[in-house]
Amino acid sequence: MTDIALYLIAAVFVLSACYLRRVRWEGLAAATRYGSLAAAALGAKLSLLDPLTIESAARLRLVLLPVLLGAGLYVCAACAFRLLALALYAAKPPRCAVRRELVLAGGALLTSLAHELLARPRLVNGDLVTSPSHRWYLVGYDAIITLYLGYCLAALVRPLARRARLAGPGLLRTATRLFTLGSLAGLA
Repeated sequence: MTDIALYLIAAVFVLSACYLRRVRWEGLAAATRYGSLAAAALGAKLSLLDPLTIESAARLRLVLLPVLLGAGLYVCAACAFRLLALALYAAKPPRCAVRRELVLAGGALLTSLAHELLARPRLVNGDLVTSPSHRWYLVGYDAIITLYLGYCLAALVRPLARRARLAGPGLLRTATRLFTLGSLAGLA
């Protein structure tokens, strides 16, 4: 996919979430707020981890900045998916459950960022690489991110499938089923 297309997709994600925020953030249901937060984080992540952005940062000797910010946004989106799952079970999720998920997300974020910093990636011919002696830090980073995202998506599949069954025929049922299938594909 071209860089321009990725930036346009990212702009759609971010602008739609910003629109919801501007319209009536407090009046929105918790599920809508968490969904729009996930969309904004994924859209910003797309633009930050685009090869053009990383190459531009490398010219300024800041190659690690978009990588670290992208990892943070990835964990933020995963956490928003987990909070969305909680909001689909109860209209107003319990504060203790939300706090627990935020602490877990913070732990995943801090340990993944530590592994990313220890891996010391650099840009070579447009690819981020690390030295062979630091590759295990990169493996640890990937494992933490993958396991945390899997945890969040696994929690999201069941309430989405339930909502799809309860929705009447029409656009809402189709969209919920597509979201469920997307979550299952993300798990795979």
